[in-house]
Amino acid sequence: MESSRCTGAVDWDCAGAGAAGIDLGTLRLDAALHYGLDAADQVIEGWRRSTGALPDEMPYWDLVASLTTVDDMALCRAPAEHGRSDIPSFLLGQRRDAFLRAALTQVL
Repeated sequence: MESSRCTGAVDWDCAGAGAAGIDLGTLRLDAALHYGLDAADQVIEGWRRSTGALPDEMPYWDLVASLTTVDDMALCRAPAEHGRSDIPSFLLGQRRDAFLRAALTQVL
């Protein structure tokens, strides 16, 4: 029987073995960069609905994801590679910085 329910995601850009938080943090950052900070919360909600629990140490993994970005977001090609060339680099920087601040606020 075919299901329309998403039960997982594969991050082909950076596939590897390790803690799920790495992929969740990166996915949350991508959502924030492409669609705004509130979109990152939808990743957590999807995880919660799928697993019945919240992910462990999410602010830490968000911090890790944020710190892997380039300083000058004009050099970030990910949005254009994902069909979002309409997002100006200054907005990417603002969104990344807001995501980073939110993670820092929760970690500290």
